[in-house]
Amino acid sequence: MFSQQDLLSHKRNSQMYVDTLLKEIAGFNDSNEHCLGLSFGGGTPSLLAVSQLGLIIDTIHTSHNTLTNGNQVSIEVFPGTKTGEELREMRNLGFNRASIGAQSFDDEELEYFGRAHDVQTFYKTYNNLRAAGFENLNIDLLFGLPESNMDKWKRSVDKALELEPEHLTAYYWYPTIGSEFYLKMKEGLLKPPQRNDAISQYSYVLEATEKRGLKCYWDFNFSRRTEFEYAIERDAFRFFPLKGFGAGAWSQKGTSHIANTSSLEVYLNNPFEKRTYEYTFDYYIMRMLMFPQGLIFEQFEKFFHEKWSRELITKDLQAVIEKWLEAGLLIGDMNGFRFNSAMKATSTVELAELHTRNIYALT
Repeated sequence: MFSQQDLLSHKRNSQMYVDTLLKEIAGFNDSNEHCLGLSFGGGTPSLLAVSQLGLIIDTIHTSHNTLTNGNQVSIEVFPGTKTGEELREMRNLGFNRASIGAQSFDDEELEYFGRAHDVQTFYKTYNNLRAAGFENLNIDLLFGLPESNMDKWKRSVDKALELEPEHLTAYYWYPTIGSEFYLKMKEGLLKPPQRNDAISQYSYVLEATEKRGLKCYWDFNFSRRTEFEYAIERDAFRFFPLKGFGAGAWSQKGTSHIANTSSLEVYLNNPFEKRTYEYTFDYYIMRMLMFPQGLIFEQFEKFFHEKWSRELITKDLQAVIEKWLEAGLLIGDMNGFRFNSAMKATSTVELAELHTRNIYALT
């Protein structure tokens, strides 16, 4: 058992976590599975030492079939956490894609939301990634911020696109249940995202990315070419297993979602404690509607081994789909459902709000 004092020590905690992670990875040994790509994140994996990242990759190579050259190996890099030399070492380890969370190009916004970096730190890390040889970079931005406005948003989008990233992600901001911002919203101290403002802001990023040669291929994600798309997220339901390691990680096999514990203390004491859930029809549909092609009945039937019928989904989702069809937001035919591309900004915001309806209700 690990003591509470151990858990409060960042340095010791970090090494204990890596040791436990290596144990979990080594415990999965299936020569029939081919490792097609790796993703380090979400969160802040760049807080780990380069040597620790190297140990993780080495253990994956030992426990799985070796990655093929050209497969995507991605990592989230928090601004200011790695020097130029460390980023070069990471590139030599095999990392070939990096995602860096700018969130905003306004220092006041970053400070307001408690970000540990400023705009200048972001620029330094981004430039160091380029110098280290990363040719597939993603920049994260947040729209719908409660204290933001269109001028600030346009400036952030424009500054991000001036850097010519291969990939841009523009997330709809919302506070997670139990977070400081969620509690402030519940107490009336912070206004929730305003739908019309969010739709206008997303409309702008759609226009700006199109002018710069980036295409929206999934949800909030824009890519310059197919090879720059975030493969792990894009293919989550494309009929092959995903294996996640670490506290809060999740795996997928068939229609099963296998979740690791999110408790660091529990994970350190037993990294093999997991819970298995079956994907619901509703959840699958919501995920598929994030793609331009939407829900394709044939793919639904291959995934669940069950013939498509609207009666399979809950009455609540049936009502939402009917509302979207009547409003012209959703288009349905004999092959499936997909959102109307002419109303992309509205559908993206509505879909995000539906995913988090319990947050916006503030009950």
